[in-house]
Amino acid sequence: MYALTYALTNTNNYAVHTATSLISAIHCFDNLPFRVYILHDETYDSSCDKLFNAIADKYKVEILKQYVEVDINIKIKTNKFSPSSVFRYLTPWIVCEDVAIYSDSDIIYQIPFTKLFKFISKKPSWLYALSLDAHRYRRFSVQNTNRVGIDCNKYFNSGFIVFNNCKIKQHNILIYDKIINLVRCNSFIFPDQDAFNLLLQKDCSLFPDNQSIDDSISVLPAKFNFNITSSIKSLDTISYLNNYNIHYCGCKPWDEPHVSSYFYWKYREILFQLVSNE
Repeated sequence: MYALTYALTNTNNYAVHTATSLISAIHCFDNLPFRVYILHDETYDSSCDKLFNAIADKYKVEILKQYVEVDINIKIKTNKFSPSSVFRYLTPWIVCEDVAIYSDSDIIYQIPFTKLFKFISKKPSWLYALSLDAHRYRRFSVQNTNRVGIDCNKYFNSGFIVFNNCKIKQHNILIYDKIINLVRCNSFIFPDQDAFNLLLQKDCSLFPDNQSIDDSISVLPAKFNFNITSSIKSLDTISYLNNYNIHYCGCKPWDEPHVSSYFYWKYREILFQLVSNE
């Protein structure tokens, strides 16, 4: 049994985006057994329930909604941090499955998870993640990286993480507490992601090294990932992008139309039909 986890603060319509991503992910599990966890704060309401209950009924999947109460008082000079952004680090202690995927809500899945799990089975680690283009990260924070000790050549995106829960619990790694302490004590550009890299880079296996096309796109040979940032206005063709998982890292498809927006709206239309039939 596998777990798929999302962290949800229901502002700016994010319950809809989470549900859209979830539908795409369900199509990629094939016959693998899995359970879904929605880790949420006090913004979760009946409108969220309507979305996830409709998905559970349609796809016969178990969706557990878990309220997470956190008391975080961190004074940091950035708007890139919120309490829900660190819910992901509670995943190993909330879910009971041995392997848990944490996913951001702005990812559309199109590649079967069997390919991903095959890679994991060959390389046992505490966690697995997708690499970001080192040059792109270095542009943002080379001075910060050198000062705090993050290796930008091994820098990974915390928007998609696979946790080996057995190994993490075996070593009693309290990821959440350590992340909060690092954020309190350092000036990070991307607080929770930078702290996560600083804490666990050495224990993280990256999916196959990326091939840099330019400063804005990273493509993995195994086609696990396609990062789309705010500088991209149009990308190739729908038939080409259909071979990738798509992470809308900066350029959100619900804000700004571009070629890859098609895939988000494809699954959002499915969600609309499900809710309309309720």
